[in-house]
Amino acid sequence: MILATSHRIRLPKILLLLVAIVPPARAQNAAHKPQVDALYKEGVRLLQQGDPASARVAFEKVVRLAPNAPEGHNSLGWLLLTAGKLDEAIAQLRVAVKLKPDFVQAHINLANALAAKKDMEGALVEARAAVKLAPNDAESHRMLGRVLSFRQDLPGAISEFRQAVQLSPARPDLRDELGALLAQNSQFEEAAAEFADPMEAAFA
Repeated sequence: MILATSHRIRLPKILLLLVAIVPPARAQNAAHKPQVDALYKEGVRLLQQGDPASARVAFEKVVRLAPNAPEGHNSLGWLLLTAGKLDEAIAQLRVAVKLKPDFVQAHINLANALAAKKDMEGALVEARAAVKLAPNDAESHRMLGRVLSFRQDLPGAISEFRQAVQLSPARPDLRDELGALLAQNSQFEEAAAEFADPMEAAFA
């Protein structure tokens, strides 16, 4: 949502989980580390305040000062992805996963960017890597479920979303997506149950 008075964007909190909150552990030059840490924290703060344009500037500086820090590339890649700059986003995210192959957030973001580019094979590889690295992470299963749905594999997508909901039963966004997939698969009664109040499931 764009606020006319401040021109800032309110980003859903769940999306911010795909940006590492902790500053990069590695800087190209030890003398730069305090500056890199400060810039990274500033970028995260600006994101939380709904100012992605200023956050992008901060993360670009982080990448320049600490090109070997995967967190900077992931955060910049995620911002480029949300801005629709897919080729630039993919380039940054590929660097992130190359620098840190077990970086779950970067694999999820890269899968999302590749899917947006209609590279479903590449997206599937990245989404499966995320699930393999973090089998108990709802967002990983959600991403794999989305890629499978794009590939018209509804049973596979439903299975992944069921796991995502099981891991985070109070998240209405997951339940809504699962319900939509069930409806597409003509499982209407089960779909209706997923569209019900998610808090009931959280305390069941």
